Amino acid sequence: RLTLRRTADGVRLFATPIKELAKLRKKQSSSAGGMLSAGTSISAAASAELLEIRAEFAVGRARVLGLDIGGNRVTYDVAGNKLNGADMKPVDGKISMQVFVDRPMIEICGNDGRVYITSKRDKRGHVSAVKAFAAGGEAKLIKLDVYELKSIWKR
Repeated sequence: RLTLRRTADGVRLFATPIKELAKLRKKQSSSAGGMLSAGTSISAAASAELLEIRAEFAVGRARVLGLDIGGNRVTYDVAGNKLNGADMKPVDGKISMQVFVDRPMIEICGNDGRVYITSKRDKRGHVSAVKAFAAGGEAKLIKLDVYELKSIWKR
């Protein structure tokens, strides 16, 4: 869904997944938030190839934070204000991600549509957990929700 919104930087185009995608949700796994730092992660269980992931972070002092999805990483570079290489500033010290994992690709919606990225999925197959992480300082995971999705294709 494409919309125009006024921001501090002027009018910008926002892209968000359509609400009908929620009808594909099968099973939900959530993880309580908590502090993240180097060497620690917080996980939510999964057992699927097709996923929707919603995560929110308070940036804190971390240099990098993000998600590890079965070996595929979605990263936010705090100093560069970049989500997987795309410009995105925190809003009130927080960043959010909505990630759709399909068999060949990953779609990332950052900060409610400020950034929308489609990229190939390097490591394919079944995902057993989604892990939130931080490096170079502490960050706070506010929420992590993982939804297993059913395919739109009839067999």
